[in-house]
Amino acid sequence: MSLGEIDTLNLSFDKLQALFDESQGYYETFLDANNLYKAGKLSDKEFFQKLGDYTVAYSALEFLSVKVLMEMKKTLDKISAGAPTGAVLGASMYGSANSESSNEDQFCSECGGKNSSSAKFCRECGSNLV
Repeated sequence: MSLGEIDTLNLSFDKLQALFDESQGYYETFLDANNLYKAGKLSDKEFFQKLGDYTVAYSALEFLSVKVLMEMKKTLDKISAGAPTGAVLGASMYGSANSESSNEDQFCSECGGKNSSSAKFCRECGSNLV
């Protein structure tokens, strides 16, 4: 589903797929850490660090999934109400899609990705910007 200048469905799907793949890696690492912890080969600190890494990755995936569903519903509602499909309708999720570089841009501390000043999560990696 292409909505004008941005193919919001494929863009969202790609971000969800990348986050899903990343969270799967964290999940598998956590399962390995859990087995090592039960066997007494991993300290409490190491175990809880792995648990925390997985929890953060899963939370980002869950947040983005919900946000994508809300954005898709809003976009479909606008289309059904007769909004022009040439307009960029999915840009509100991460700020303006056509944003020029300005003093208001913020950069992700995790990946260095550029985000609008209103973004709460990085458009590149999903990390919390707040």
